[in-house]
Amino acid sequence: MEFCSVWTQRLAKPKALWQLAMFIPLLAAGWRRLQDTARPGWYILLPMLVSLVSVGGLFLGIFTFGVMEQNVADPDSLRGPAAVLGLTGFVVIAIVQLVLTLLMLWWLTRPSDPSANASGSPAAS
Repeated sequence: MEFCSVWTQRLAKPKALWQLAMFIPLLAAGWRRLQDTARPGWYILLPMLVSLVSVGGLFLGIFTFGVMEQNVADPDSLRGPAAVLGLTGFVVIAIVQLVLTLLMLWWLTRPSDPSANASGSPAAS
């Protein structure tokens, strides 16, 4: 068991560097592709923004209900509403993420705009 832990720790930094080295060109290619289809390049960041907002909302909800439990005589009475709100929020975020992912795939697979744009002239075919 200790052997796996040592290798996991040794490979953590190279793995993070590899992921960053793959993410930056992917982001740049998606950015350029969206600009080629006459859309702002920053739209490629929208799925990541939704993910970050959902994680922030999750932690905020946990913190809020944790504070509320301290001020209530029966903390178990808050577990039902907390579960309903958490599950509802999770389902809403999952649907938004799915729709946004499908929209991003749609935009990235559309033909390029034949006219010149802010990134330059269209690629020769």
